[in-house]
Amino acid sequence: MKYFLPVQIAFSVLVMLLASCVSCSREQAQLLSAHGKLVFDYADAESKPSMSLSVVLETQGMEGVERLKIVHNESQYEWESAFPSVVVSSWSSYTEFVAVDNAPVPQGAYTVYYTDVGGESYESSFTVHYPEELPAANAADAARIMEAQGGVRRVVAAYAKDGTLLYFDEEKDGWRENAVSARICYVLDEGGVMCMLPEKNVSEE
Repeated sequence: MKYFLPVQIAFSVLVMLLASCVSCSREQAQLLSAHGKLVFDYADAESKPSMSLSVVLETQGMEGVERLKIVHNESQYEWESAFPSVVVSSWSSYTEFVAVDNAPVPQGAYTVYYTDVGGESYESSFTVHYPEELPAANAADAARIMEAQGGVRRVVAAYAKDGTLLYFDEEKDGWRENAVSARICYVLDEGGVMCMLPEKNVSEE
């Protein structure tokens, strides 16, 4: 069974955490911030990861998006979307932007062009970086590479039998309760990287 956590659930968690930090309201329509995350998703122990870019936006005073365009400044590689994966309060996430032919998603500076349903345009930017050897690494090497990075967080995603996400946090007492499988994830906030290791039975963890 393929479990629904690569990107959507992970970013649901991120969006909810970000939204919980915002208590004030602003009346003027604006694009307040953009956060990029490069996701390395390992299906098994030996294969190279699939790689995608996800973007979380904070907006204020807007009724919805008409078009979102993400542009890599150096290469001018771009993606477009009009459908957020998750919306929580003023936060929305757009996931699984991938490069052609499974090429690595370019790192560096990106510009976000946001057009709301009223036709007004806004801009923001973000920067993402990842260890150069990560796109070609298998799961074991990826764990070693990520553990060598400063500021990395190791979290576990635990699932029920039907694939429901039960837990997504650092390993603490009780995280295995009712879980049948899990994935170890390395999160590097500085640089915007999430590395998701293959799914395993809880008994193997």
